[in-house]
Amino acid sequence: MANDYPALFRTYLGRRLRQMQRIVEREDFVHTPREQERAMLQLGLVHWPTVEPVVTCALLTFMAPKMEMAGHRDEWRSYLQRPVLSRHIDAGMVQAELA
Repeated sequence: MANDYPALFRTYLGRRLRQMQRIVEREDFVHTPREQERAMLQLGLVHWPTVEPVVTCALLTFMAPKMEMAGHRDEWRSYLQRPVLSRHIDAGMVQAELA
């Protein structure tokens, strides 16, 4: 395991995504451009088939309405259009939530 760098990276990134979800859940996320930028950078590192897609989708579900309120719809919209999303969770439920 010590030399399994891809697995270590996935573990680290999964942990960071869960931490970011807690940050996004806070009320002040809408008014904190620095945290919004950090969340977008985290999503940029995600390769959905290999990094906890359920965690990533949960982060998107919490993040989408707040990014919308902050006026950043176009920045996160591309993440919602990734086809891997529908393979890992109930796509209909998430699409309805994000719409």
